[in-house]
This record gives sequence, structure tokens and C-alpha cells, in this order.
Amino acid sequence: MKTVGFCSICVLFFGILLAHPCAGADAPSEIKLVDSIGTARIQGGNLAESREAAIQIALMAAIDRLISDIISSDATIASFQTLNENLFSKSHQFIQGYRVLTEGRSGDYYRVMIQAGVSVATLQKQLADMGVTEILKSRPSILLMIAEQSSPQSSPVFWWGDSVVDNLVVEETLSTGLSEKGFLIVTHGQGPDPVFASVRQSVEPSLSALADVSASLNAEYIILGKAIAQPVTIESGMVVSKGLLKIRLIRPKTGKEMGTSVQTATATHSDETIAREQMFRMLGQQAAGDMVQLLKSGANQPSKMFSMIDITVEGASHFKYYATFRKTLNSVTGVKTLVVKEMKPDVAILGADFQGTPQQLADALMTKVFDGFSVSVREISATGILLTITPKL
Repeated sequence: MKTVGFCSICVLFFGILLAHPCAGADAPSEIKLVDSIGTARIQGGNLAESREAAIQIALMAAIDRLISDIISSDATIASFQTLNENLFSKSHQFIQGYRVLTEGRSGDYYRVMIQAGVSVATLQKQLADMGVTEILKSRPSILLMIAEQSSPQSSPVFWWGDSVVDNLVVEETLSTGLSEKGFLIVTHGQGPDPVFASVRQSVEPSLSALADVSASLNAEYIILGKAIAQPVTIESGMVVSKGLLKIRLIRPKTGKEMGTSVQTATATHSDETIAREQMFRMLGQQAAGDMVQLLKSGANQPSKMFSMIDITVEGASHFKYYATFRKTLNSVTGVKTLVVKEMKPDVAILGADFQGTPQQLADALMTKVFDGFSVSVREISATGILLTITPKL
């Protein structure tokens, strides 16, 4: 009851704050709005408790994002125990309110995306009192080249092509996330500018063409990639939009790819266009976190390492469908190798060398549409996935 009461007060205060942004001379400069995502496992079918747990996780994530604006990753690691005791476990001291942007169930998990109002002054004072305040240095310039595809059957759209394109949601969200961290986002323009002649016909231009563009626009890094929206589904009268984003961080001057980010996201809304836009925004926000970490660390390591994930497949006796599922799994972005570890009469255990977590692999699989059968994820652990193949009647 205490948590629910606090959150109710926060929502009320945040509503007043948004309605009256000038209420108080110092309020605008002290409160920073931060978008974050929280995911919690659904226990015993209790959606209300799972939703509340996801919100609390998202609030802690909002504080973590703001801390990374103030101190370096090295300082965070060195002071993690102190931060955990004095900041992460006491989020209510810094959160001045929040509102839920989107939410929904995904298998056995409940996910929310919130916008929280965080007191920068209170947070900075606490960090200073702890002796870990360290202002980050200036950041390099970055050119964003993110294409969007509204469905697997449609053609991707991108700003450096022949047509003028507005409202590229993933790029806009990624730009906001990086700008908030102090990075300079290069203004690229659109249309028949000759600087884009070498890249205009390709969603993924060559490194030499990217080098020409980056030199003309003074960009030290390019983030290049594509977001794809999967066919929507209808659940309980609501439109469910799922999507996949894969981007690369490239340093054109050296011709080196510094790292990649693979993201999946799901959004639910009564309107298909809004559901897809919310899903694209979630992809951009999640990817921003990966890119910030790559750039902070000197962009010398990929943000996600490959790990072996065990996939237990029930219903493997349906050989035709099982073979189709294996082929689809092997084509998932981020899957490097796929091996059969064990076969039983109706169960197969596969090993996938995947760049990401079991949850991300499961999310990627759930975006796939199978002909003649369905795939349902029953359980996700730290190292594996349990799923079932069921023929459609």
C-alpha cells in the first residue's frame, strides 16, 4: 500500500508539473524528463503486481540513465556498491513523478515504458556528497542513417534516398537519446544534395561512400541500420506491433565497424499506426543505450557478446514444422551458429550462438509468422528458452 500511495502522489504531482511547466522559478531546470523501460515476470497471473514491479524497475532505470550523464562508466563501476545503497535502492528521493507512455504483456513478462521526472539537483547533490561526481567530457559528432520498413513486404524508406522522407521515428528517438548524453548529432538535410549522390541508391552504402559523406558533413561516426515492423496481430481487440532493429556503429575514417546493436520491441494500441510508432520509439530508445556505451568505452567493443542459448523445442515430432522452425531460427538476426544438442521422441534441444540475451532471442522469434503452425514461448531463463510447436487446426 505504501508503494501504491507514493506512485499515486507522483502521478498527481507529475500531472501538475506538466500542466504548469513554469510553476516555480527553478522547476524547469531542476526536473529532467527521462524515458525508460521496465520488464517484470508475471507471477501467479497477477498482472497488477507485475505492472507495479515493472514500473519500479523503469524508475530505477531512469535514475541510472541520468547518472550516466553525470559520471563516467569507470566511476560507476568503482562506486557501484555505494550507488546501489544510496541511489538505486532509494529512487523515491529523486523521482518527482512519472507517466506511463505504453505498456503490455509479452508472454510471461509485463513491460512498461515510462517518462519520469527526475530531480537533477537532488541527484547531483547526493553524488557530490558521496564523492563520486565527475562531469563527462565532450562527445564526438555522429551521423544517423536509419532506414525504416513498415512491413516485411514494403520497401524501406530513408532520408538519403531520392524521395524526401519525414518522421523517421527510430532515428528521431535515437537522436534524442544521444543528444541527451552530450553527443553532437550531425544535421544531414535531404533532397538532391550532391554530397549524397554516392549513397542515394542503397539502404546500406559501402564504406568508401560513407567515408565521403562523413568527410563532407564532419561526422566522426556513422550509425547505420534498418528497423523492420512485422505483420501486426490482434489480441483482445488490440493491435500488437512487433519489430526488429539492427544498427552498426562505423568510424568511416578508418573503415572500421566498432560494434552492433540488435533490438526487438512490442507495442499494443487500438490504432495500428500508433502501435507501430510506439514500437519504433522503443527500438530507438533501447538502441540509444547500446550506442552510448559503445561510444563511452571508445567504441572498441561490441555492446553484446555472443553466448550459447539452449532452446528446448517441444512438438519436434511434427518434423515438417520443426524443420521450418529451425530454418527460421537460423535466419534470426544475431544468430551466428545453430547446433542440435539432443533429440528425444518429441523434444529437441538446440544450441544457438546468439548476440544477445534469451529474452531478446525469444522476442525476435515471436515476430516471425509461421505457416501451418504456431510457436509459443513457455519459459525463459538466464541461459535458455522453452517453447512449443503447435499445428494450426
